[in-house]
Amino acid sequence: MIKTLITFYYLILIFVLNGCSSDDAQPVEDEGTVYFLISETVAPQEESFILALTDPDHIGHARKIIEDPDNEQLAKLVTAKVVKQETTASLANRDLLNDRIWTWKVEEFQAFADQTIEILDGRPSDVEKDFWFENSGGVANEYGFIGFWGYTVKREVSVEELRD
Repeated sequence: MIKTLITFYYLILIFVLNGCSSDDAQPVEDEGTVYFLISETVAPQEESFILALTDPDHIGHARKIIEDPDNEQLAKLVTAKVVKQETTASLANRDLLNDRIWTWKVEEFQAFADQTIEILDGRPSDVEKDFWFENSGGVANEYGFIGFWGYTVKREVSVEELRD
């Protein structure tokens, strides 16, 4: 009887710690993460993606871009490694301008840059295409890189906005 109770409580503990597994599960917020909307530098802004930053220096730089978008001394292009992300249980694979979910997300922010090589230029919708990952210097259907010339940080995004 005691072993049964211990097993029962152990299973409950595992369930509580891991959460309920379902397709409707809410994305979890990472403590210390600040989310930014990345979109085209000029109107009309037709596509966007989310950049999640944790490093205080990177967060500060992104906020400077928002405060002074015309400052030519600031590197404004986002360079990053992207990965396939076909689940909705992520805060980082959203296109807020079109209320859609991308099948990819930024896995690793690399740097803010003044310019990038041409193979990294494109649009968020281009990353949806099968060729992007391998053509951008990554591995087909696993990871690739972005450095879109006409995109930069536009504003901070709240976790609540990403969950809507």
